[in-house]
Amino acid sequence: MSKAEIYYHMNQTKNAPMASIQAFPWLWLCLMTTLIQFTAWSFPVPDSGPIHAVDDARIPLHETWLCAGQSNMVMPVRAATDGGADLFSEPFDIRLYTEGKWVKVDASNVDRLPAVPIFFALSRYRATGKPIDIIVAAVGGTGIEAWLPSEAIPETDIGRKMRKLSDDPEVIEAARLDSAEKKLPPYDQRRLAKWGLSRAYPTELYQKKVLPLKGIPITGIIWYQGESNAGSAEMAAEYDLWLNGLLSSWRQLFGEVPFWIVELPKYKGSSPTAKGPIGSTELRAAQRRCAAAGSGVYVIPAYDLGDDQDIHPKQKRAMGERIAEFVGKIKGN
Repeated sequence: MSKAEIYYHMNQTKNAPMASIQAFPWLWLCLMTTLIQFTAWSFPVPDSGPIHAVDDARIPLHETWLCAGQSNMVMPVRAATDGGADLFSEPFDIRLYTEGKWVKVDASNVDRLPAVPIFFALSRYRATGKPIDIIVAAVGGTGIEAWLPSEAIPETDIGRKMRKLSDDPEVIEAARLDSAEKKLPPYDQRRLAKWGLSRAYPTELYQKKVLPLKGIPITGIIWYQGESNAGSAEMAAEYDLWLNGLLSSWRQLFGEVPFWIVELPKYKGSSPTAKGPIGSTELRAAQRRCAAAGSGVYVIPAYDLGDDQDIHPKQKRAMGERIAEFVGKIKGN
């Protein structure tokens, strides 16, 4: 069977990706991906990738989904309470880009892979019969401000503060030192906490994890994030402005692809008397405003799949299947 060999490199000087392709006649593919490795419910994306070989029969048939956000997007299958490796005994064709290569998902490795994307992919495969490829760009404990470029940050008081922090050498160095820790300290003990930040400075993850994906033929984007921004009533109230900026900047990279927003699930707190993050209700309203104002933007209802006392709800199979259900309604399969 003929193959297309895809060579992906990174220009370290200009921080811009370059691809050169060797292919047989009639077959071409420009595919840029990034390393996804599982560490503390995060899949960091580096600045380069290895050589890939793609079966020519797969190219016109498969779907490629970008799944992004924070920890609930990368919580592994083994942590889910509503499904596991036993669900993957039947034949299927799903790949995940991880540890520097495309990994074919099967019952032997699925437990360590991110649950929501995997269960979503399995449902999409069953619905369409198409091979499903998943790229995950997610880091636990990160706010939306880390995921969009400086020019897309809203012109608000919070936005102006975040834009200033995005190129502050002291902030950038603090982030580097935090990420170098072998064991992450509690959020309030990290260096970035000095500026009210968690695990990334503003624009950092857009630069490191999203921008290198420019040009990859994406079928759609699934965004599961919001927990880290719901603790601020002010941020939650303007979250739709940040989503609008993220949406427009990402579509500049991938084209007018459909964008699905996972509704912030319910969560009150570890204490039975807790009422939850102060901005949770307003953030959900902001998610809906973004979808109502945008073309090809949808909110997937997920409030009921949360856990009142656990910010990491364990119904990951239900979540993945819920996303696939709503995607199927829009796509017609």
